[in-house]
Amino acid sequence: MHKDASGSVGVLSEREFVGLAGWGHAGLRRGGLGLLSAVLVLTPMLVGMPQAQAVTYDTVDCLDAAGVVSSCYGTVIASAADIPSGTLTAGTYIVEGTFAYSATITISGDVRLVLADGYTLTVTATAGSDLPGVLVTDGNTLEITSQPVSVNMGKLIVSGNGDGAGIGGGMDDVYGAITINGGAVKATGGDSAAGIGAGQCVIMADPCASTQGVVMINDGVVNALGGFGGAGIGGGYGSYDSSAAGQVVITGGTVTASSGGVAAGIGGGRCLPGSTCLGSADKITISGGKVTATSVGGGAAIGGGVWGGVPAIEISGGTVNATNTGSGAGIGGGYQNKDGSGVTISGGTVNVAAAGGGGAGIGSGSGGGQPLDVTISGGSVNATGGDGGAGIGGGDSSDSRTVTISGGQVTAKGGPSAPGIGPGHGVSTTSAVTVMSSGMLVAAAGDNSTPALVGPFTPPTSDYAYWTNTSNVAPGTAGTLVPPDSGFVNSDTFKFVKIAKAYDLTVQATAGGSITVGASGAYAEGDKISLGAKPAKGYKFVDWESSDGGSFTSTSNTKTTFTMPGNSTTVTAVFKATGGGSVETGGRVASQAPLWVGGLILLAGIGLLARHRWARG
Repeated sequence: MHKDASGSVGVLSEREFVGLAGWGHAGLRRGGLGLLSAVLVLTPMLVGMPQAQAVTYDTVDCLDAAGVVSSCYGTVIASAADIPSGTLTAGTYIVEGTFAYSATITISGDVRLVLADGYTLTVTATAGSDLPGVLVTDGNTLEITSQPVSVNMGKLIVSGNGDGAGIGGGMDDVYGAITINGGAVKATGGDSAAGIGAGQCVIMADPCASTQGVVMINDGVVNALGGFGGAGIGGGYGSYDSSAAGQVVITGGTVTASSGGVAAGIGGGRCLPGSTCLGSADKITISGGKVTATSVGGGAAIGGGVWGGVPAIEISGGTVNATNTGSGAGIGGGYQNKDGSGVTISGGTVNVAAAGGGGAGIGSGSGGGQPLDVTISGGSVNATGGDGGAGIGGGDSSDSRTVTISGGQVTAKGGPSAPGIGPGHGVSTTSAVTVMSSGMLVAAAGDNSTPALVGPFTPPTSDYAYWTNTSNVAPGTAGTLVPPDSGFVNSDTFKFVKIAKAYDLTVQATAGGSITVGASGAYAEGDKISLGAKPAKGYKFVDWESSDGGSFTSTSNTKTTFTMPGNSTTVTAVFKATGGGSVETGGRVASQAPLWVGGLILLAGIGLLARHRWARG
């Protein structure tokens, strides 16, 4: 465009444009000066227009879900300007700048966010938005990872607002799949939302009322804090089934999760009285890492929120420290919890304390919460109940259900006026307690007037014994042994251990050798016995053999170690003749191959001497 002599704006003709481009005499004569004026006017306008942000790419080493180092190629994010739309679409993004983003970042598709060493991304949802800091809804996935082990690993700090999670869903959202494979991640939920997981859900017909997504943590350092009604990791505040935790899977890393009030540290959010909130489809699985979970209100440290259902809880490894300072259990139900799928522990080190209110260490919350099944088959478990709560079983005024202990090292101590294992204070029970088939159990009452173990309980095999101790006499002292058919145990301390039963081992050698190390005797299952054998002249060692089980470190060496089976057996060192010479076998003289000596044939063992005259050819 250009202005003509009258000052009006016109459109350049093709010839005028060409004339200007060539800067020839004709161009200037046919309006080039007017065009030049227009260009000078437009130039400042072009300079002031927003320019497209240049996109930078990089390749860095990063960690996958298995902790394996791989190569990550993606778009570099170095400032807020690198997220102009507020949305990260499918792909890989590498944080290579320290900056703040003061709005919600929306995840669309499958997104990998790599936190490069030495950089920090801080995301804060807009005030009054009721949105997460990072929005991950159903059907979308966010993987957060970092470069390999570093003294200055990349950081992601995220805060939600109002009904929005730190990372996950907003109000009435179903959150998607969130995986953390590395980096230092701190996520804080809004007032009614989880640190990582769900926002508040208030509409019964919405999908969030019955289902939620998946949070998986494989590595990294994760710190998650929920709002007043939201879990550190898991569910948000809700009126219906919205307190659902979704699926929480922890296989590694260092994880610290705390509720801001009446929700679980890891698990369900708060549920209003009279609402569904069963949480029956939810599950918490911990198989590794170091996990510290805390609830400061009525929710469990790991499990359900106040008035909510209890997700299935499975612990098979790692170190788990769960502490409740309110009226919920350490692991299990919150205050007046609804039903749930129970608690299963098969490994790891689990330390649990309901330190404040009346929840069980492992089991139900206080206030008449529904009882839960507890099954322990391995690991080291130390559980202490709150005021009126059992170590394992029921919270104050709450019953226990079936407690099955079939392995591991278990110590359960009740709070004041509560048993080590059994119902909470003020409740009588008919629930079964099945005590171990291996390992050791110590149950202690909260005071001298309370039984250590309340039951009917199923005694184990004759390989085990248990003791009750009412006068600080060492368990096992004469007069304190209780017969296995006594049923109930009413005393301060109950100790249940396996007796090392002895089995007969016979050690012998076949003819042609002898035993040099090891002897016959009585040994317990699992004992290791050093053995040695030596062949006689004219014999060689073949192998070691057992008549009924057990194992050798080597069957072909003369020196070995034998592991005793759970039964009597005979171990034999086997020898055989090598040939040559006269040897005795069981009192008999064995014939050997004939030996030619000069013109004589010597037949060993027969005594025949024959002269032979050589024939000459």
